[in-house]
Amino acid sequence: MVQHDEITEKRLFEMYDEIQLGSSEICQRCRNNSENLSFPATFWFVGKGFNNSAEKILFVGKNARGNPGKSIGAYLDCREMADQLCNVSWPYWRYTRNIAERIYGNDTIDNIAFTNIMKCNTSFTIDTTSNLLKVNCIKEMQVLKKEIEIIKPKKIIFLTSWNYDEYFKDVFDEMENISNTKITIGKKKMPWWEFNGEINNNRIDVLRVGHPERKKEIDYVNAVVDWIIKQ
Repeated sequence: MVQHDEITEKRLFEMYDEIQLGSSEICQRCRNNSENLSFPATFWFVGKGFNNSAEKILFVGKNARGNPGKSIGAYLDCREMADQLCNVSWPYWRYTRNIAERIYGNDTIDNIAFTNIMKCNTSFTIDTTSNLLKVNCIKEMQVLKKEIEIIKPKKIIFLTSWNYDEYFKDVFDEMENISNTKITIGKKKMPWWEFNGEINNNRIDVLRVGHPERKKEIDYVNAVVDWIIKQ
């Protein structure tokens, strides 16, 4: 079970309420134009050791499937679900857990933070996020950017492949490209983008990789760990 940074998580919930996540005019626009739209899902967790970590790593996935939390007003609190999922064998969670373990040791998951770039979904199985949802959530509502402003990571690892690349300019005030290429993971080529991002004059090391699904675990974990260590 994750040990949570309750102070930082409380600030995130206050921000959600302030921007009326799930009930704002922008959120209603998505609901009126999208079939099978879920309620917005919060961050997964901010670990209790995150703020004392030298690396302060925030992992960012695409979106959560289904309704992965309990309803509190207009959105879903995903923390209890994260407590359950953090030990499952699915690549999305297992690879992230193994990366954290390589960096921090056995008290792994408590030293990272985890959220998603999108808060809603229209499918229980695959990412079918429309451009309308991306624009409204990432650019108009700026939910992820506001989360980053509160969490204050030093490093961000996007597990999103290239599906959201064009929207990063709406997350960061400034971006400085380092390398945008593909690397070999097992028998596959995986997209790999390194850049420096800036939000409110705070510099962040950013890595955008492919989603862990169907990627050779040891190669995937080694590549991300090597990137973290060299920064």
